[in-house]
Amino acid sequence: MKSIVSPLSRPARWALLGSLVLKLALIGAVYPRNHGAVLLFDSGAYLRSAQALLTLHRFSISPARPSEPEIVRTPGYPALIAMVYAIGGERLWLLAIVNALLATGTGVLVYRLTALIAGAAAGTAAVVLYCLEPSTFHYGTVVMSEIPFTFCLVLALWLLHRVLLDRRLLPAAGAGALLGIATLVRPILSYAIFPVAATLVVLLLRARADFRKALGLVLICAVGVLAVLGPWKLRNWRLTGDGSVSQIKNVSLYFFDAAAVVASLEHESVRAVEERFGLHEFAYRFGFVATEAEALGGGPSGESFPGSSRAPLIELAHWYRDRALSILSRHPGRELLVRARGLWLLLTVPNTISWADQYRLIHASGEFTRIWVYPRPLRAMAYLARTDRWLIFVSILFFLPVAAIYLLAGKGLRTPGVPAADFRILLLVVLGYLLIVSTEPGYADDRLRVPLVPILCVFAGIGFVSRANARKNRENS
Repeated sequence: MKSIVSPLSRPARWALLGSLVLKLALIGAVYPRNHGAVLLFDSGAYLRSAQALLTLHRFSISPARPSEPEIVRTPGYPALIAMVYAIGGERLWLLAIVNALLATGTGVLVYRLTALIAGAAAGTAAVVLYCLEPSTFHYGTVVMSEIPFTFCLVLALWLLHRVLLDRRLLPAAGAGALLGIATLVRPILSYAIFPVAATLVVLLLRARADFRKALGLVLICAVGVLAVLGPWKLRNWRLTGDGSVSQIKNVSLYFFDAAAVVASLEHESVRAVEERFGLHEFAYRFGFVATEAEALGGGPSGESFPGSSRAPLIELAHWYRDRALSILSRHPGRELLVRARGLWLLLTVPNTISWADQYRLIHASGEFTRIWVYPRPLRAMAYLARTDRWLIFVSILFFLPVAAIYLLAGKGLRTPGVPAADFRILLLVVLGYLLIVSTEPGYADDRLRVPLVPILCVFAGIGFVSRANARKNRENS
């Protein structure tokens, strides 16, 4: 097996080094003046769960709530935080640096994957585009789970490529284990093993592998996933009677999908519907904020939500699910509409405003941030035209690398005759799965795009070389 750390091309090496240095410089510049610059809204929940692991040796919502097991967040990222804290002390900047290093590691894997498929020139182009993509750069400097998740996912894909080439059991087991680890970092991969396994069998058979060999490799991959996820699912079943990896999907169905559908039907803002649904109680009960006062701004949840304040978390999650399914089943067409809009936002929203308050480099009013997070694109642009045209310019500038990646990736998808072309099918299946599970109707959150970027950059690197070769052929003719 070829080494995963084989030499990069010089341009790829400089691009990755430059991106890492810029991330470290940004952390070093803003952290001493504003410790919160490396934190986002969800960061506190991960930190509190990690502190519970360190102090209580159990995965609870926080050290202050030891008897309440965590059932929304999975233990992968809190465990990484706890490990860093145990080694280097409770230093937020150290967590941000770890993410910067993992983002660089993902870039190495992007080069390696693309070079194996289409050569070193394609790998170099893919890495340069990866380093220029602003959302990936941004989340490589903050305490969030997207970067560690993406690293594990891309490493699993690299090993799956080795399975297709070498048909060995060890890479298959490693790929399965890494898919399981990625799921414990972010549970959106809970069902990914099914399309991945089906595609892997088909590709192995297309490559004329023996049927029993192909089936054995896929089963070994599945065993790797089960070995990682099995103990966690058993823990959840023992504590709650529900063996799901996470309850986040039940929550998302209610506060994202169902709320967006109701907002569309009633011509209200998504935020107003979410608050009516009990968003503030949810934020406290499930650990997204530390205190009731922070979540509710008033009396305890027993006064604000007397019907559910004492319900166990698992019952509340199931209530969210049942209520959401009741709403969505009555309006399937509207659900498709709001999800289509969510997909459009996932692919197109620049991350300008998420940088604004965090780094204090761009100052956006609360009104504009509210328009942006619960997006009304035309209203947002009209607001900017009146108040801050600089933000329009920055937003367009930040989106240019994303647009280039999309255009070149489209070319790469259509490029025939590329070695290891079958592996592109597996990448496309994973990309399609991620698009489906990452779409959140009614939100403009570019962090959900981060796991898509490495796969898109692989296709974009192939597309770049294809365009360059086509131009050379035209000049020679």
